[in-house]
Amino acid sequence: MLFLMVRHGATIARALRQFLRDLAELWNRLFGKSQTDHVESVDTLAETPQPPHVAFSDFNNPFANDRTQNDPLRELIRYTFKH
Repeated sequence: MLFLMVRHGATIARALRQFLRDLAELWNRLFGKSQTDHVESVDTLAETPQPPHVAFSDFNNPFANDRTQNDPLRELIRYTFKH
């Protein structure tokens, strides 16, 4: 086996590279992405304005007030998943 790999290594490597290219092309055809579509989507993404980054510490703790003491558990759960 080692003898065959050494003797035909270049052929095996070339075949493997071609197989991977064909596999990538098949994948792109199956999911409707061509090379030009990918380039256009990257360009569009670069032009899209990004929202400003907000740190987690900038958000208020909704349970820091007396809400946890006054509201029933059912209302607290509903508030948690609603906001």
